[in-house]
Amino acid sequence: MAAWDFLNDYEGLGGYEEFRTQLVLMYLVMLNGSAQDLMILEMKPLEIQRFRLRTPALHAIQWLREILNREGKPFGTPAILQGANRLRFEWERS
Repeated sequence: MAAWDFLNDYEGLGGYEEFRTQLVLMYLVMLNGSAQDLMILEMKPLEIQRFRLRTPALHAIQWLREILNREGKPFGTPAILQGANRLRFEWERS
Protein backbone atom coordinates (compact mmCIF):
# COMPACT_ATOMS: atom_id res chain seq x y z
CA MET A 1 0.00 0.00 0.00
CA ALA A 2 1.32 3.44 -0.91
CA ALA A 3 0.92 6.58 1.15
CA TRP A 4 1.14 10.21 0.12
CA ASP A 5 1.22 13.49 1.96
CA PHE A 6 -2.13 15.15 2.39
CA LEU A 7 -0.47 18.42 3.26
CA ASN A 8 2.54 19.43 1.26
CA ASP A 9 5.33 21.91 1.78
CA TYR A 10 5.15 23.49 -1.68
CA GLU A 11 3.44 26.62 -0.40
CA GLY A 12 5.30 29.73 -1.41
CA LEU A 13 7.54 28.17 -4.07
CA GLY A 14 7.81 30.61 -6.94
CA GLY A 15 7.40 29.68 -10.58
CA TYR A 16 4.73 27.01 -10.08
CA GLU A 17 1.64 29.16 -9.63
CA GLU A 18 -0.07 27.76 -12.75
CA PHE A 19 -0.26 24.34 -11.04
CA ARG A 20 -2.12 25.80 -8.03
CA THR A 21 -0.30 23.52 -5.61
CA GLN A 22 -2.30 25.01 -2.75
CA LEU A 23 -5.37 23.10 -4.01
CA VAL A 24 -5.70 19.49 -2.86
CA LEU A 25 -8.44 16.86 -2.92
CA MET A 26 -9.67 14.63 -0.12
CA TYR A 27 -11.03 11.41 -1.65
CA LEU A 28 -14.19 9.75 -0.35
CA VAL A 29 -14.55 6.25 -1.79
CA MET A 30 -17.38 3.72 -1.64
CA LEU A 31 -16.64 0.16 -2.75
CA ASN A 32 -19.00 -2.72 -3.48
CA GLY A 33 -17.91 -5.00 -0.63
CA SER A 34 -18.25 -8.34 -2.38
CA ALA A 35 -16.74 -7.46 -5.74
CA GLN A 36 -14.41 -4.66 -4.57
CA ASP A 37 -15.77 -2.50 -7.41
CA LEU A 38 -15.58 1.25 -7.11
CA MET A 39 -19.16 2.45 -6.70
CA ILE A 40 -18.76 6.14 -5.85
CA LEU A 41 -15.82 8.51 -5.90
CA GLU A 42 -16.36 11.91 -4.36
CA MET A 43 -13.68 14.51 -3.86
CA LYS A 44 -13.66 17.35 -1.35
CA PRO A 45 -11.54 20.23 -2.66
CA LEU A 46 -9.44 21.94 -0.02
CA GLU A 47 -7.00 24.81 -0.05
CA ILE A 48 -3.81 24.84 2.00
CA GLN A 49 -2.91 28.17 3.48
CA ARG A 50 -0.17 28.36 6.11
CA PHE A 51 -0.48 24.58 6.59
CA ARG A 52 -4.17 24.92 7.41
CA LEU A 53 -7.00 23.50 5.36
CA ARG A 54 -9.99 25.54 4.27
CA THR A 55 -12.72 25.32 1.67
CA PRO A 56 -11.54 27.08 -1.50
CA ALA A 57 -13.54 29.70 -3.37
CA LEU A 58 -16.05 28.43 -5.92
CA HIS A 59 -13.91 29.60 -8.87
CA ALA A 60 -11.03 27.40 -7.60
CA ILE A 61 -13.36 24.39 -7.29
CA GLN A 62 -14.60 25.04 -10.82
CA TRP A 63 -10.99 25.22 -12.05
CA LEU A 64 -10.32 21.80 -10.47
CA ARG A 65 -13.49 20.44 -12.10
CA GLU A 66 -12.36 21.68 -15.51
CA ILE A 67 -8.97 19.97 -15.09
CA LEU A 68 -10.60 16.71 -13.99
CA ASN A 69 -13.05 16.86 -16.91
CA ARG A 70 -10.26 17.50 -19.40
CA GLU A 71 -8.12 14.63 -18.10
CA GLY A 72 -11.08 12.25 -17.63
CA LYS A 73 -12.66 12.86 -21.03
CA PRO A 74 -10.95 9.88 -22.73
CA PHE A 75 -12.29 7.64 -19.95
CA GLY A 76 -15.85 9.02 -19.93
CA THR A 77 -15.60 10.16 -16.31
CA PRO A 78 -17.04 13.65 -15.96
CA ALA A 79 -16.59 15.41 -12.62
CA ILE A 80 -19.93 16.73 -11.39
CA LEU A 81 -20.20 19.54 -8.84
CA GLN A 82 -22.20 18.23 -5.86
CA GLY A 83 -23.58 21.00 -3.71
CA ALA A 84 -21.26 23.91 -3.13
CA ASN A 85 -17.97 22.14 -2.47
CA ARG A 86 -17.79 18.50 -3.55
CA LEU A 87 -16.93 16.87 -6.84
CA ARG A 88 -18.20 13.46 -7.86
CA PHE A 89 -17.10 11.15 -10.65
CA GLU A 90 -19.81 9.39 -12.59
CA TRP A 91 -19.28 6.68 -15.19
CA GLU A 92 -21.09 3.99 -17.12
CA ARG A 93 -21.25 0.68 -15.25
CA SER A 94 -21.29 -2.48 -17.32
